[in-house]
Amino acid sequence: MGAGTTAGGRSDTPETQAMTAWPRLPGERLRVLAWEPHPDHAVVIAHALEDAGQRAELASTREEALERARQGGHDAWVLPGDEAGLEVVRLLRRSHAQQPIVVLTPGSEDGIRAALEAGATDVLMRVPGYELPLPSLVAQSIHRDRTHHDLAPRLAAMAERVAELEDQVRALRSQLEVRTSEMEVARRGVQDAYAQRSTMLANVSHELRTPLTTILGFTGVLQDRTSGPITAEQEQQLELIRKASIQLLALINDVLEMARLEAGQAELVCLPVDVGALLRDCAEGLADQLRGRQVAVDVRLQPCRVESDPTRLRQAIWNLCQHAARTTLKGSITLDLQPAADGGVTLRVTDTSPGMGPEDLALLFEKFHHMPPTRRKVSRMGGLTRGLGIPLAADLARALGGKLAAASTIGVGTTFTLELPPRSPPPTPRR
Repeated sequence: MGAGTTAGGRSDTPETQAMTAWPRLPGERLRVLAWEPHPDHAVVIAHALEDAGQRAELASTREEALERARQGGHDAWVLPGDEAGLEVVRLLRRSHAQQPIVVLTPGSEDGIRAALEAGATDVLMRVPGYELPLPSLVAQSIHRDRTHHDLAPRLAAMAERVAELEDQVRALRSQLEVRTSEMEVARRGVQDAYAQRSTMLANVSHELRTPLTTILGFTGVLQDRTSGPITAEQEQQLELIRKASIQLLALINDVLEMARLEAGQAELVCLPVDVGALLRDCAEGLADQLRGRQVAVDVRLQPCRVESDPTRLRQAIWNLCQHAARTTLKGSITLDLQPAADGGVTLRVTDTSPGMGPEDLALLFEKFHHMPPTRRKVSRMGGLTRGLGIPLAADLARALGGKLAAASTIGVGTTFTLELPPRSPPPTPRR
């Protein structure tokens, strides 16, 4: 190290060190206790401190230095870096943990290390001119000690606050873990309940289809007069039974299909489908159903093909057509099929029904939803007929990788938009 090198690694000439702007305490005369065994060095140290405006008090022996240090009242101590001086540093450091101590070491890396290990605040190498930076180094040590003293309560308060926050974080993390566990249990419970409901619906639907099929069979036998003649009134009654049974069977089939989709048990396939041809077949069936009513069927289509499940796709389109037929009393039903930009298709089914308000539109895809009694009169007029057809169509669209949306205006009509990708998700494996 060069002249005046300190433990902090600064290396300057004595002249530049004397000009260094160390922090000073304005208006104060610092008291510095210095023990220097060599009389000449003691005088040099005392003059350097006094010239800098600091009050130097010299101790000539080790015992005197220890006694005067224990009496207190000094802002800093200056001690030698030999073995006796370092022993004094160790003794004083035990009773004065934060007191600034500047050690004058003979001038080696080992000496600096030993002084710092003993407890020195700062170390100054005893080389020619060392007395010049000494007052500034003492003032710096005192300033640093007082700054630490002033900041210590704040730092302690901050550390206490940090500890409190850490405790709160741990408590919140523990609560979060508990809530997450509870939510996971609840989620599994909902999934189990949902699966049980779907299974129950599927089982009930299977059980209902058998007697309903029997009713339809015997109704047909009676209508064919195989078992004997029937009157005209009986013929009308049997026709009502047949239509009601067909409607109920369609509803049961919808419930069964919906349960399969919810339970993930629907066996989907992926085959090339001519959507235009499928739409024309549905349009013909729709026209037959509307025969005798003042409702026109307008088909607008472009050739479109996708890879999907033809049976489920036909069912989704037919449900949309059925909804339009039930709600449209007069006017028209338009089936518009167009290719999509991604290679899929977009089908719009637009009718001139009385339409729906935002409240009804928001509940359109809800399953098993019942309208309030005050609104059922409107339903009989054809505008708000509810059933499982539209929710099932939405489920089918999702199962095929697409989506179903609806828009409606009261007094104008309703439009359903079915979007399908060019290829549906992979087929569902058999279970």
